Amino acid sequence: MSRLWRWAPWLSGGLALAAYVASRARYPTEWDSVQLVMGMDRFDILQGSPHAPGYWLYVAAGRAVRATTGWGGATSMQVVAALAAAATVGLACAVGTRLGGRWLGVSAAVILATSPFLWFYGATVGQSLGEHLVLGSTLKLLHAGETHADLDIGAMAAFGPARIGATLRNVSEPSFGSGPGAFMLARHARAGFALTSGKRGVIGSATLGV
Repeated sequence: MSRLWRWAPWLSGGLALAAYVASRARYPTEWDSVQLVMGMDRFDILQGSPHAPGYWLYVAAGRAVRATTGWGGATSMQVVAALAAAATVGLACAVGTRLGGRWLGVSAAVILATSPFLWFYGATVGQSLGEHLVLGSTLKLLHAGETHADLDIGAMAAFGPARIGATLRNVSEPSFGSGPGAFMLARHARAGFALTSGKRGVIGSATLGV
């Protein structure tokens, strides 16, 4: 079992890579994606090939994959994106395990691997997700005589003028000390709902928090 945990970062990254490649888009999904693929043949930021600031390391990596494999430009760029996203998942598992143990490492890897934000980047060519969904997480170190790692997570979805959000703090409920002076940071959840005017420059909103 200990040997399996030692390989957890590689396994989590490999599973994420397989998922991203299996669900990759067949073609560029937006104009920014098209420009990035065009940049593999002609790198000219002034002509929008690709758009500024150029992302030249991304384009150069795509060129290297294409030269090695003979795949098309879009496929090569998607492979680079999938490898980068999968490496992020594996690194999160390794760092989380190092800081807070196996539970935190695996949790961080699962949250990242299933995040629509990272999945989008790992399965397409591009660098923007949109304004409809936001996911966030904070990996924190807490010290009070002893040091523990913990995690806060949150999400917000937008549906027209409506905004729905939720946060969960102190996911692992870390405890400090022993005896009468011991204390624990309890898990705390909060949700909120807001309505906005939907017009830029117009002030007007109503917010309800729980």
